[in-house]
Amino acid sequence: MMNRIHTNLLLIILSVILAPAAAASTTWYVDGVDGSDTNNCLAAHTACKTIGHAISRAVSGDSIMVAAATYTENLTIPYRMSLNVIGANAITTIIDGGRAGSVITISLYAVVTLSNLTIRNGMAEFGGGIDRVLAGCHGVDAAVERVFRPRPDLDARLLVEFARAFDEPGL
Repeated sequence: MMNRIHTNLLLIILSVILAPAAAASTTWYVDGVDGSDTNNCLAAHTACKTIGHAISRAVSGDSIMVAAATYTENLTIPYRMSLNVIGANAITTIIDGGRAGSVITISLYAVVTLSNLTIRNGMAEFGGGIDRVLAGCHGVDAAVERVFRPRPDLDARLLVEFARAFDEPGL
């Protein structure tokens, strides 16, 4: 009987200790057509309007589910954030930088997984599609197209960049 009490007590203690770790990640939803940045973004029917707003709500370990639409945004993944950004389909889920800088900037020591997205119309001397500084892109499954350099004397032609996946352990 005493062993049973100890076992149950141990299970309760482990549940209390491990429960926050299991509940630590949140899935945020973005819908560029029907969403609103005044929503709580916690379900498809209460989605944010912009990916940037979802990123501002996210913490490391979270995921952002992006519905099919064209999002004219230039995004920054914050310092040391681990984040998954998952589109509905690379053909219909487009992040368009509007030729206003890098489409996605991944900050120092951030680790990002991008999938089912098209990233286009970035403009920067380097990293017009995805700019990263000591950051990791894991499992990149995103089309990066129509990336421009702002100085025609450096390269006037249309550039198509391909983002490749790599791992940087310990980040």
